[in-house]
Amino acid sequence: MTALLNATREVASRQQVDVAVVVRDHAAYTLAQRLRRSDPNSWWRRLGDELRAKAEDLGVKARAGRVVPFLGAGVSMSAGAPSWKELLTDLAQRLGLSTTQTEQLEDLSLLDQASLLETLYMEQAIEPGFRKSIADQVNVPRYGLAPALLASLPSEGAITLNYDNLFERACEDAEAPRFVIPRQTGTGRWLLKLHGDAADPRTIVLTRDDYLGFNANREALSSLVKAHLMTHHLLFVGFGLGDDHFHEIVHAVRRALPEGGRGVMGTALMVGTNSLQTKAWEGRLAVVSMADEGGRAVDLGETGRRLEVFLDAMLAHATQEHTYLLADKYGASLEARDQELRTDLLDLVANHDGHGGPVWERVRAALEEFGLTERRASGVRPSQTRTGRLSG
Repeated sequence: MTALLNATREVASRQQVDVAVVVRDHAAYTLAQRLRRSDPNSWWRRLGDELRAKAEDLGVKARAGRVVPFLGAGVSMSAGAPSWKELLTDLAQRLGLSTTQTEQLEDLSLLDQASLLETLYMEQAIEPGFRKSIADQVNVPRYGLAPALLASLPSEGAITLNYDNLFERACEDAEAPRFVIPRQTGTGRWLLKLHGDAADPRTIVLTRDDYLGFNANREALSSLVKAHLMTHHLLFVGFGLGDDHFHEIVHAVRRALPEGGRGVMGTALMVGTNSLQTKAWEGRLAVVSMADEGGRAVDLGETGRRLEVFLDAMLAHATQEHTYLLADKYGASLEARDQELRTDLLDLVANHDGHGGPVWERVRAALEEFGLTERRASGVRPSQTRTGRLSG
């Protein structure tokens, strides 16, 4: 693993490209993250000291189960999904509006644009209908890097305003599936789709009437968000912080809490820099800009890339498992002190497994969290462990 990481870093530096390493083995994943955490200056140098420190702090919070990701449109846009404005423009083009009508439409607020478009779709009987057309527009074939990184974050819950299924698919591929609220019920990891789901276009919240009726129809969903604002640290990614419904939720939470009782309720990762926006959310959200330290203007493409590097660093610090320690193949990649610990633990298995009693079963269960398997345990003999510890 050490050789692989060194090779990818060398190629990335020489060719000036990003390299994504995909592993199918959980032990390999945890080992890679452990090795990268030990050399943060090499892996996340582009972030600078301040952003690296913030990524590590959020990673530690996530490792403790305190972070809940809140996904905005920017997370899906990296895969080619449209922004809200682009979505409305695409929907309007199907109506064959004149230049004058298009200009008049653009003078309206986005909510009123959506309301008018829905009316025109019904009047002209446009197929497959307004809301089904929205679902078709947002269902892009592949997810980007941000959903993949967020899918591996150790978090029971997640919230989104997006209609698409990109995050759910990324979670499936990360072997950490989520059930979707309110479309599904279940236990375990969940995703709340606060503004509807393309899988059921009737649930989509887009027009002014949709927003006005939201509180009456989905109070339980808003309550779930409010509860997490009170008890967890929300991480806003790809989010403009301009959504009226979100402002209502934050206001309701702060009103329900005692004066000065909650403080900062989350962190918003922004690709741009806006000192007034930071000031507007002061005391409620920590706004972290991906612009260069010092706040100078940076190309949007570069800040978008830096956001993904930031998420990568955060995820590395959020990965706490050590399943590589006793796994079959990774002994040679361990530091000397970990190699000695591995040897001692395998000796312990060899001397006790099969005749250790109920207490041993508890110990063995703990060792399985470090990568011990039935095949590994059955093949270990005391005489082998000292000489074979570097062979993996």
